[in-house]
Amino acid sequence: MRKLLAYIPTYLFQPLLIPAYGIGLLGVSSFFYGYAPLVKAVVLGLSFLLAVLLPLLWYLLLRKLHIITTSQASSRHERKWAYLFTLSAYAVVACLSFYVGFPMYYTQLWLGAFFALAVVYCINFFWKISAHATGIGGLLGAVIFLSFLFYKIPLVLIILLTLCSGWVMWARLELEAHTPSQLLAGFALGIFSMLFLPFCTFF
Repeated sequence: MRKLLAYIPTYLFQPLLIPAYGIGLLGVSSFFYGYAPLVKAVVLGLSFLLAVLLPLLWYLLLRKLHIITTSQASSRHERKWAYLFTLSAYAVVACLSFYVGFPMYYTQLWLGAFFALAVVYCINFFWKISAHATGIGGLLGAVIFLSFLFYKIPLVLIILLTLCSGWVMWARLELEAHTPSQLLAGFALGIFSMLFLPFCTFF
């Protein structure tokens, strides 16, 4: 039963899915004030295609070709191919959002996501930092960043994401996928990349 409860957040908050949750939250929020609904839908839809769907398809292709041999890409050496493709996708979305003149915070968040994944990619060569913890920490950090930026505090959402963060890290420990230090390092990286880094570069 404990293992089952551990697998649920492992798959539900798979790192490749985290941007989808962020895009979904932006889609139902009022942060894109002043933009026509169609423009908002096109940009968020394109972001989903480039940063979520294509990396997922690339991951499935790597699985099909047996370049990645486990469902969670447990081997550090296997992860690098998925990381490189996803890094490229995040960079493209950040550049597109900047050049089409979308809100600076949107570009900053994608740059934060790029930075977080780049650090995970580099650390991955000599240490197994938790991408799950980085992802959920980044989502929480992004929500807090937008809350301060727009003076809107979605307290229930922040509490829910905090609880989910604890659930994810407990799950990775229960599955013996990471050590506490790997989880805390990943979570701290996610918070820094999506909360503090955007603040430093936005203002």
